[in-house]
Amino acid sequence: MAAALERFGRIDVLVNNAGIGQASVRADPRRNPIRFWEVTPEQWSRFLTVNATAPIMMARAVAPHMLRAKQGRIVTVTTSLGTMVRAGYLLYGSSKAAAESATAIMAADLAGTGVTANVLVPGGVTNTPLVGDHAGDRAKMLQPEIMVPPLLCGWCRMPPPGSPPGASSPPTGTARCRRSRRPRRRGHPSPGSVSRGCPSSRR
Repeated sequence: MAAALERFGRIDVLVNNAGIGQASVRADPRRNPIRFWEVTPEQWSRFLTVNATAPIMMARAVAPHMLRAKQGRIVTVTTSLGTMVRAGYLLYGSSKAAAESATAIMAADLAGTGVTANVLVPGGVTNTPLVGDHAGDRAKMLQPEIMVPPLLCGWCRMPPPGSPPGASSPPTGTARCRRSRRPRRRGHPSPGSVSRGCPSSRR
């Protein structure tokens, strides 16, 4: 953080993307699940430290700078609800659930400040080292390059308000997503949802 402040003079965005998966404990956790009674206190502590505590501490560190600027974005990469309740996934699922809960609380604490906190749930199965060698044919997975800019809102597929100039443009004749301006689809989360809603609804 000190290096970023020294170089840029400000911190606009924090992306909590570092994490560890269960393949760091067992090479084939899907075929050979890690049952909760097999988890050691050291493993539990490590997963909580990296996947849950670290994002909170990073957010805590940047929040004062963002609050003074009255703007900022805190984004924490999380996982699916299915992973959070899947048998054999105590370490990864529980630590990611804790991070998501913490982000919801941070969003509530930041309400009205100009600073927002949201979680990002990557879609599909993405080819990253985190999935381990047990996940199957990597050629059939989403490749990392599709995760780079232009950044589109996962709720409305348009650039969130405040996107850098030239990042991408909405289709001709459409407006940027603002709160509940776009109709809600059946079964889709509310635009005000902290963890699943459109980031622009948190403005």
